[in-house]
Amino acid sequence: MVGGEDVARWVIELYGYQNVSGEGKGRRLMRSNSTLLSRTKPQITISLGLNGYRKIRYEIIESANDNTIGSILLAYCSGSGMRCVGDERFPSVGEGEMSKGDCGYGYTGYAYRMCENGVLGEIHMDKCVYERPHDIHYLKSVFEFVVGIESRTEKPKYENIVTNWRMSGGMELPMGLSLDELSGEISGIPLVESDKRMYRITGENRDGVGSVEIEIMARRGVCRDEGLYREVEVVSVDCSCDGLYIGYEKKRCVLGEENGG
Repeated sequence: MVGGEDVARWVIELYGYQNVSGEGKGRRLMRSNSTLLSRTKPQITISLGLNGYRKIRYEIIESANDNTIGSILLAYCSGSGMRCVGDERFPSVGEGEMSKGDCGYGYTGYAYRMCENGVLGEIHMDKCVYERPHDIHYLKSVFEFVVGIESRTEKPKYENIVTNWRMSGGMELPMGLSLDELSGEISGIPLVESDKRMYRITGENRDGVGSVEIEIMARRGVCRDEGLYREVEVVSVDCSCDGLYIGYEKKRCVLGEENGG
């Protein structure tokens, strides 16, 4: 930073953000208590570096007197002595230093590797924080299950990472159906009829939760009308209704994979 006045006490903080918009909680990269000299560039070291952050914000915490900032400059300073060669994710650093990289999809914060004996060590993720799951949805908002027929919903779609699924509010699915805690899919064979009801499905990870509401019902299966045969399980029809016949004809409704036939 180059200013136009001498400042005996100049306290600033620097924050890094994973997204360009700067939304969400930024990570404080450093806090500096410096003395600024007019038209002189101070060199302030940022120990964690700027790699992996798409937006940087300076915040002036305290200034001993008014000052006009002419420019803010960022510089990459190459270290001396033994170095560890980096890769696309983790930059090269000097011996004993930390090489910081992106955590990957669904995280904020940073992953890092330590430079030891000229080689980058294992990847540490303890500074990575899960993003909250959001935009959770099934392809449909209403599901009709048929008693006695095995069926399932599809797996829900969502943004970020979900490590566990559960029913919210202590609600229970119709008897015979269950929620897969790993995939979020609901499946099974309904045993009894149940009225349409709203259920809240929650997806969560270690650092946040998200949810979606769907309606589920279980009904008795029926066979579609076929001529004189109505939508019942077993129907008996007088043969005389279909011409010069005597006696009765029966058909039984046998349910197929979806509803019957």
